[in-house]
Amino acid sequence: MSNKNSIKGIIFALASGCCWAFSGTLGQFLFTHKGMDPSWLTVFRMITAGFIFLLMAVSRTETRQSLKQMLTSRSDMLYMVFFSIAGLLMVQYAYLVAISQTSAGVATSIQYSGESLVLLVTCVKLRRLPYRSEFCGLLIMLIAVFLISTHGKVGGMTFSVTTVIWLVTAAAALMFYTVLPPRVVGRYGSEPVMGVGFIIGGASLALTTRVWNISPGIIDGQTILCLALMIGVGTILAFSMFMRSTVLTGPVKAGMLSAIETVASPLISSLWLGMNFKLTDYAGFIMMFIMVIMLAVPELTKKTPRTSPAVHTAEAAPANSGK
Repeated sequence: MSNKNSIKGIIFALASGCCWAFSGTLGQFLFTHKGMDPSWLTVFRMITAGFIFLLMAVSRTETRQSLKQMLTSRSDMLYMVFFSIAGLLMVQYAYLVAISQTSAGVATSIQYSGESLVLLVTCVKLRRLPYRSEFCGLLIMLIAVFLISTHGKVGGMTFSVTTVIWLVTAAAALMFYTVLPPRVVGRYGSEPVMGVGFIIGGASLALTTRVWNISPGIIDGQTILCLALMIGVGTILAFSMFMRSTVLTGPVKAGMLSAIETVASPLISSLWLGMNFKLTDYAGFIMMFIMVIMLAVPELTKKTPRTSPAVHTAEAAPANSGK
């Protein structure tokens, strides 16, 4: 692979992480300034993005055939229902609820602690202990969570019990979102899986919360622009750039670079929304990014094949493509 392509892949991966960070901050703006409900936003975003992915799938003969095959496979569709709810839906819904109760920077960083759960699943599956770099990554993650949640003060938890539950749920959902899709994505491709998954997840939440009875908040020009940017930039563009990056640089490196989101999200929140983070918070955000790098070391050094720590695409492990 040429050096030029490698550089393009790096740029795409970093840009995709920044797009997801921007998307989370848009959600925080809608919650804070427009009174939007996380349930309403999640349903609107998932169903709209789902139809866009389906349109992308049916626009090509190959993916159109894959979509048809998936829809006619009873076992794979049952699997898709579980993945859509436990993975796609919860990784977005819990994340947005956590943002509404904390901030985009905090929710993003804590959600990335779900990488430790991915590592746990990997170690159990391969019947091995964490490698040295992975163990160091876990320690760094624990310190990061401590710094973010307590500002470095023992016994100084800054979150309510409800908020902690949503943050833990977001981290657990990231794990499901990472380990579940390879079975179906390998058979049918990412666009059919994401399209159907978004529709199932959005429809499930709509029925569960009776979203038609929930006020969307203030709908004005700013709201419409934010929604368009969340779907266009934070979902479609980010997904497309990350997918291209996995081809140019490989899924592990792409996933590692896109984790710049843990740093970009609080920075965007601070610059745009005026969020005031403490130095301990910034230290925690940076340490979460370092944690992702440490967990990626065994893959990068080709020690043994295992699930990639990439957190944004079906092919790369997959994960946060719709976040």
